[in-house]
Amino acid sequence: MPMGTCRYVAFALTFILPAATLAIPGSILKVGAIGGNASYAVGINEHGQVIGYGTNASGNALHILYHDGTPSGSSQDLGLMPGSTSSAGTAINDNGDYLGSHYSSSIYRSFIYGSATATFEDLGSFAANVQTYAFDLNDSRQTVGSSYSGSNQHAFLRSAAPNSPLQDLGTLVGPDGDFSEARQINNAGTIVGTSRAVIPSGMGMHAFVYTVAGGMQDLGALPGGYLSYANAISENGIIVGESTIDGVNNPPTHAFRLNTIGGAKKDLGVLGGNFSSATGVNDSGMVIGSSTTSNGSQEVPTLWTPAGTPVNLNVWLDSVNPTEGAHWTLQRVLGINNAGFIVGEGNYTSGTETGTRGFVIDASSLLPEPASLTAALFALAGISRRRR
Repeated sequence: MPMGTCRYVAFALTFILPAATLAIPGSILKVGAIGGNASYAVGINEHGQVIGYGTNASGNALHILYHDGTPSGSSQDLGLMPGSTSSAGTAINDNGDYLGSHYSSSIYRSFIYGSATATFEDLGSFAANVQTYAFDLNDSRQTVGSSYSGSNQHAFLRSAAPNSPLQDLGTLVGPDGDFSEARQINNAGTIVGTSRAVIPSGMGMHAFVYTVAGGMQDLGALPGGYLSYANAISENGIIVGESTIDGVNNPPTHAFRLNTIGGAKKDLGVLGGNFSSATGVNDSGMVIGSSTTSNGSQEVPTLWTPAGTPVNLNVWLDSVNPTEGAHWTLQRVLGINNAGFIVGEGNYTSGTETGTRGFVIDASSLLPEPASLTAALFALAGISRRRR
């Protein structure tokens, strides 16, 4: 890609709670484009602030995108990490610090942006001139992801202190294993991800949970399955991901929810077909991800209620808000907060405007009634905790 303009916008993130303004079930906020014809909403915090990325006006680079999550707000082009040719936001905490990836000198690296200091910092890597992928940060600015060291790719934890080195978390088969990846961290410092592990047929992938006290622990798979992946953890410790349920040779794969470490995983099932995956969860146990349907192999954005009932979000949006549903075909859901607000992207068409757009959708009506009331009271009181 040609060199983009090395610029960024320094600003104070204003904490506004959209729960008071997105009022009806299925209210959906379009996260507009920032010059090009595509926008992507990737992360959301407990204040409803959104981070993501979009194409620039010439369409040849990605820029960091921010939206305050309110109907009166608009997408802001935060430009590029200085020195990069393409940058994208991937996660945001409750303090307005955000995480992202950038492309420079033919290498993908990751950065953190400090809201208080209005500065970018490259997160570094295990070795010189290798790629680093950071996926999540908590309110203390602890960051997790994976980086290369030789031919191995290992999960890392980076402390909050500026210029801290990456801590290699190893793998489930020891420090010389070839693969592990940390996907999320909560404010307690509990990390979830996936690692190479010993399975009945030899070697394969298993979900793990990592704590300072317990190190990396194998979470195993659903009954009958050999492979598993952990993708997200809530502030109260609920872990979600996906697992095979019958062997390893192109088997059915189902989303799972694990309420407590050491407990039994709940098979969340599918809308139809033979695949589902969970990519986000909040403290109420609402799970987001994707599932195939009985109509074919295509995956559709899916929410599982705390009771475990799967909901096709496109069908649900058409039912509760048909006016907006007519404009949208939701494609992916990537983040959820405790108020039940979900971010993702979809195909949007309205008049002459058409293209991929990020969104924030209010799914709080799918929360159990007491939890909905609690979430509303928390919003009014300004009490917040982040969960991407």
